[in-house]
Amino acid sequence: MMKCSYIGAGLCGQLLDGRELLFECLLYVWYNRCMKTNYEYLLSKVATAKPTQCLVWPYATRGAGYGVTSVKGVVRYIHQLAYEYKNGAIPPKWRIKWTCGNHLCFNPFHVKAVQPPPIYLMERLEVLGLKEGPCEEWPYAKFGSEYGNVVLKGHNEHVARIAYTKLKGKIPKGLDICHKCDNPPCFRPAHLFAGTRKDNMQDCVKKDRDNRQAKGRVGELHFKHKVTEKDVLKIYAMKLMGATAKTILTKFTTIGPSGISHILNGHCWKHLWVKQPQALRDRPRSC
Repeated sequence: MMKCSYIGAGLCGQLLDGRELLFECLLYVWYNRCMKTNYEYLLSKVATAKPTQCLVWPYATRGAGYGVTSVKGVVRYIHQLAYEYKNGAIPPKWRIKWTCGNHLCFNPFHVKAVQPPPIYLMERLEVLGLKEGPCEEWPYAKFGSEYGNVVLKGHNEHVARIAYTKLKGKIPKGLDICHKCDNPPCFRPAHLFAGTRKDNMQDCVKKDRDNRQAKGRVGELHFKHKVTEKDVLKIYAMKLMGATAKTILTKFTTIGPSGISHILNGHCWKHLWVKQPQALRDRPRSC
């Protein structure tokens, strides 16, 4: 009698013996052999990678679609392995980010190491000071409408509020932090000012960013659009020619997998989707 490995546990969840044990052993060998093959595939691809094209991982994924493979019995993210292949060990507590925006990409030219968010924020604020200049966009996690988010002492905080407090002083009670640049991810202190909620909403309406005003605007007329009408038509054409969502994703890095899915299923750009051939509109929605 022996306990299941982590794979078998997902299949039977009990102690195995006899034929079940044999099946478990064969499954374990097959899994590790496949993973080893996947790792060899990764090495062969990154060795000949070119900066101009994403390398899309065709094997196992985890979480939000991150590619994984096994190295010496340990499951590793493929974008981290790609970085280590080209640049060496990842600095402690640093993260590996994509420059192409494609979470399935393992091109070593498309990944970079970035500092932990709190350290990065404080160092950038020291450099920026109160000097005027172009927007400084937050490259890490974001709240709702793309406002920067950082975890400090176990609490989620708005990056813009932290930046304002550090360089301009305490925020008066009841006031919001507004952007002169009208760019939510920006945390450059010179672009921030304190105002009432009314001031904030009036500024939003003045700059034509109010969702109520945007109602009825479609396609490129909507202020939140990330692709053009030409791009959407190209996505439809690629799908009709048999391209997978992963393949389409490598060509359009301004949107993620969910964006591709919404376009192909008519959840957005509906005025173009309804004009597409029946073969596209009647296909299974999971594709």
